Amino acid sequence: TLPLPQATAQGMQALPGRRLLVPLLAEHRLIEVSDTGLILNELAVETPLAARRLLSGAHLVATPKGLIRFTADGQFERRIDLDALTAGMEVR
Repeated sequence: TLPLPQATAQGMQALPGRRLLVPLLAEHRLIEVSDTGLILNELAVETPLAARRLLSGAHLVATPKGLIRFTADGQFERRIDLDALTAGMEVR
């Protein structure tokens, strides 16, 4: 079960079946927790700020350094550094 108190980011996502996808900043992990507090799944992620489960089941995690994508089974797929995200943007 989820020990309390926990430092969580504000980027939680409600999932079907009364579950939550919760980024835990201090613990450097992303967890899926049931409505009873039972941890169902977890991924090690350095400083997760927000996370979303995509329709494909993959996870997209925002960190201070950029975005990380994990496959539906939790395997690292791709990292997009923050510099790459802002390179094509112009200030108007």
